[in-house]
Amino acid sequence: MNATTLLDEDGNYNVYLNARLDFSAQRKAYEHEMVHIRRGDFYNDLPIAEAENI
Repeated sequence: MNATTLLDEDGNYNVYLNARLDFSAQRKAYEHEMVHIRRGDFYNDLPIAEAENI
């Protein structure tokens, strides 16, 4: 797993990056998660496979 994003009780997103990745891979994982946040993927009914098809 490269990253996990959770929505906390205050409505804030928390993105957790894999510490074993190098900086470049962490940056790529972060940008990937930001795309999901911007697109509202945590609030739509898209299947995960479709949401991951960025």
